Amino acid sequence: MMALITGAERGVPIRIVSAVVAMTLAAPAMAAEPPPWRGVYECWGPLHADGRGRPERAVEFTLLDDAVYADRDGARGRYKLTANGMLTMMSGPLSGTQYRQTGALTFKLVGLTEDGPAICSFSPGKDVRAAGW
Repeated sequence: MMALITGAERGVPIRIVSAVVAMTLAAPAMAAEPPPWRGVYECWGPLHADGRGRPERAVEFTLLDDAVYADRDGARGRYKLTANGMLTMMSGPLSGTQYRQTGALTFKLVGLTEDGPAICSFSPGKDVRAAGW
């Protein structure tokens, strides 16, 4: 028969063992990526020789709420953000376009634009209600 060895028998005060067990049970299993901020996400292509990135206006978007986005012209559609950080435009002008969430404030376009990869980042101060931002 196997004997149960407690922390006290190993020279560890039982209070420390109890605290560690309590913290382990209370801690969440895994920290989830924070949800994206609502607002405008401006997209930029790769840097050119002059050190500047080219704006990628065709894939820019604004998240209006937990399910609705708008493109730069103000046309709306629905989106879905999965637990693994995949943002998929389900309908509307960007229907089928996908982005991978790389942080609470950034997305990377899945696929390429004419210039190559694009990164979209939150742009504070932009009025989401005004088309063209």
